[in-house]
Amino acid sequence: MVKLERFVASVDGDRNGFTQQNNSIFGIPKPVLETPRSISGVSGEMIEKFNIANMSDLGRFSPSSYSSFSFGLQSGLSIRGANVDMYYGDMKKINNANNLPTPLGPSDGVVIVRGPPSAAYGEGLVGGYINFQPKSARAETGKYLDTYTGKVTASFDNWGGRIGTFEIGGPLKIFGKKAGFYVYNQTTDSDTFYIGQHIRDITVQGTLTVDLTPVLRFETGVSFFNHNGTGIAGWNRVTQSLIDNRTYQTGMEDFSLIDTNHDGLASRAELYNAGLSGANYNFQTNGLPFANQVKAGTTAYTAPGGPLAIVTNLGTTKLSPRNVLLERVNAGDDYVWFTQLINDSNPNLIYKNNTIFERQNYHKLSDIAYFREGITTMAEERFSVQWNVQHLPEWLSISNLAAINFRFLEAQNLTTNVYQNFNYWDLTQYTQGYYQFANGFESPGLAGVDSNALSQHMESGFGDVLDITAFKKLSLTIGARYDMVAARLHNYPGLATAGMSWR
Repeated sequence: MVKLERFVASVDGDRNGFTQQNNSIFGIPKPVLETPRSISGVSGEMIEKFNIANMSDLGRFSPSSYSSFSFGLQSGLSIRGANVDMYYGDMKKINNANNLPTPLGPSDGVVIVRGPPSAAYGEGLVGGYINFQPKSARAETGKYLDTYTGKVTASFDNWGGRIGTFEIGGPLKIFGKKAGFYVYNQTTDSDTFYIGQHIRDITVQGTLTVDLTPVLRFETGVSFFNHNGTGIAGWNRVTQSLIDNRTYQTGMEDFSLIDTNHDGLASRAELYNAGLSGANYNFQTNGLPFANQVKAGTTAYTAPGGPLAIVTNLGTTKLSPRNVLLERVNAGDDYVWFTQLINDSNPNLIYKNNTIFERQNYHKLSDIAYFREGITTMAEERFSVQWNVQHLPEWLSISNLAAINFRFLEAQNLTTNVYQNFNYWDLTQYTQGYYQFANGFESPGLAGVDSNALSQHMESGFGDVLDITAFKKLSLTIGARYDMVAARLHNYPGLATAGMSWR
């Protein structure tokens, strides 16, 4: 038997960046082991060291979480099979829902929490939430930077990926007041593994912190993200032979058979008349299948469960995994502005006033006769007070956090999602995403707009969190919340399609 010397473990100085950055998930500082939630913390240093570039990478560092793809785009995590909220500096953002990518570079750390948010943070999803902490002059240490610091990086890959970042921060004096700033920029101009897909992203974030008085600190920042990409619809004309051996059936029809007015676009009316509707792939004209009415030598190709397509020059070839059906445009902008007014000179009585404003707009153009557009605006104000009770016995500690908030959310969504024709195009011939079918964003009169909905959501409420620790062994956290919610939804008629006729 060998008796070892006493061994003391510490979380300080973890060179791999695994140190938990923020344990105040209920708004009250509390050790992770004593917090009744499952928490995964990923620091900014860890994001950089392990090259965590997107949400699927982040999911690898958080148990029970994953990121789903929507036409090659991923924006958020799902935790334990449920959708989750996204927070930015402890304030709830717009839930992105695979509309735009989520940049991770400007974050000084990410906390992933399984379970509902603090009662002081407002209404939220029970599955959990992700909290991004923006880079700032104080985020990493809680103190202002002593000197200017900066960093420039560049990364490349074999498929044409090109990403560059630039960041700088340091101390300031504003009207004699102590202050600090931090600016982050990331630019992406990349091809990808898939032929024809190209991504151009710009991320800019700036934060400013000022000591207004000896007891009052003001923090503000803005974030801008612009995305211009190409969506991926994957393989079409899928057969078992394609999956097993990459044997693909080639062939295209004469486009003039659909574009009867020869304007270079296939409208919804022309799709009706050609019998190429996705909802009616056995549509007949004049009592006969359309294939029987066109010139000799054409053959009807119908994939399992897919639409009717009239193709010529049938054949087979080996299809490269890099050849996929592309959505021509997936683009949008996200703007965030936030402020925080803090009085924490007395650590036992802390006042905070948080404000966040976000506006997101996006659209996707898919020349399979589909488009989607969304414009969302959100604003929230929250005032909170944290009180640590004093003059208690040594074995007892009590903390309380009370908060009131008001939140407004407005979202407008437009879409065309009828008569999608995935199987029309031969992937060996088309790799640029432009397939000459009208879409509702650029040509609403030709393609139609099937859905136009405007929703408004207003929420105001009060939340309180009480935390009691006794004898360093018993920990009790209690939360209560009361909300008043008003919501309304307007569904507007879709736009009529000009020239629609049945033959």
